[in-house]
Amino acid sequence: MSTNEPEELQPPYAEGDRDIGRALREFFISLLVDNNLFAYHQDRDRYIDEHVSDDRAKDLLKSEAFIDIERHILAVTGSSRAKPLFVVCPPY
Repeated sequence: MSTNEPEELQPPYAEGDRDIGRALREFFISLLVDNNLFAYHQDRDRYIDEHVSDDRAKDLLKSEAFIDIERHILAVTGSSRAKPLFVVCPPY
């Protein structure tokens, strides 16, 4: 049995929204599929508009508010250690 329990989240991370967190988590994972990362780097705003349905997540992705992005991702159960510290480096 694992003793690796998630830490108790403290402000500002404790106020995250699970729905936004899921949308953001799906977005970051989707960047690794096919040519998505290349498309993202070609036109960031258009890519976000086409691939993210949650308007609040879109706003966050278009901003530079990484603490807000982390807070919402951390609100998703099982993601307590997932922190987007860097934008994925393009593999091209």
